[in-house]
Amino acid sequence: MILFHVPLAVLGSIALGIYALVRLIQLFNVVSVYRLVAGLILGIALSCFYWLPVMRELKWKYPSGIGQGAWFDYRNNFLFHPSPSVMSDFLLPMLAAATIAMAVPTAILIFKRKSNGLAPGVVALVSFFLATPLSKPIWDALPILQETQFPWRWMTITSACLALLVSICLAELASMWFSRWRPLSLALIGLLAIAPSFTILQLIRGAPLHDRVTFNQKVESQRGSATYRDFLPIWAKLQPRQMNSQVETQNRSVTIIEWSAERRVFSLDAGPETEARLRTYYYPYWVASAAGRQLFTRPADDGALLVTVPAEKSTIEVKFVEPLSSDIAGVLSACALVVIIWLSAFTARTGRFTILSERFGRSVCQDIP
Repeated sequence: MILFHVPLAVLGSIALGIYALVRLIQLFNVVSVYRLVAGLILGIALSCFYWLPVMRELKWKYPSGIGQGAWFDYRNNFLFHPSPSVMSDFLLPMLAAATIAMAVPTAILIFKRKSNGLAPGVVALVSFFLATPLSKPIWDALPILQETQFPWRWMTITSACLALLVSICLAELASMWFSRWRPLSLALIGLLAIAPSFTILQLIRGAPLHDRVTFNQKVESQRGSATYRDFLPIWAKLQPRQMNSQVETQNRSVTIIEWSAERRVFSLDAGPETEARLRTYYYPYWVASAAGRQLFTRPADDGALLVTVPAEKSTIEVKFVEPLSSDIAGVLSACALVVIIWLSAFTARTGRFTILSERFGRSVCQDIP
């Protein structure tokens, strides 16, 4: 989830913490605590190649929440609250209604006193509460929640927990089908059908599909268009000054040698010492050098990358260089992956050995007169 969607990884981690706490209260077991802690450590180590650079660079981004555009301001994105997006005002109430409809049949587990539904039920209730305006004081007090920007994202956690609860109550619905409660069972199954029907008819069928050529044309048409300020570093402006070339200098002739995603090389004729302006947003990891000597870099007023170039004729190399901590995090993640694979293989082998031992023991006992 960290690689797929960071906000959901944050929300999912909180939800898993609540789930684990409820399960431990239900049945405390020291071995389970050890395994939970070990899994947490391995998960943190496995994903640190991603989250460590993110945590280190958070100070260079605009803070989420207050001060952002209306669409990314968490205060405007609660369920049952007017949204800056007309589409959200249309879809979110229907999604909430479908989710509530899916929750109704799971009430069977309360009457049946099924303890295995307690943990996902608690997480579902908490996550739905955090998606509504009633939880705004909590959002105001916790900046980490504000970084997720959209409180209705908690509905993903709610839906996942309800799906688990529905799978638990299917056996009860099936037994009701063959009893005098069959009409109620039919009504509850109908409520369950609302969510998948809405997903198929409104989201999947309603999706605008394009062939590869049309899609690529749409992507190309967006190059150079305005973006959200919230996606830019704090020193950048939304609309930088237009440039007629990749590199601009005063009274210096420029020749572009290479211009790739993480490396830019260009040569300059001799002239007065000045600053070269690159068609690139400044970032602290851009390192400029000439003849093995590092050059000074800074952001322009609009956030463009400025490089102080020497007076003599020179070839300037600008590379995006990750810090050493990123390499260390990558090695740690690789080691954690090896440990997880080894533990999985060891557990599988031990499990097979246990099954074979049990089968052998039973066969020996059957042969003993």
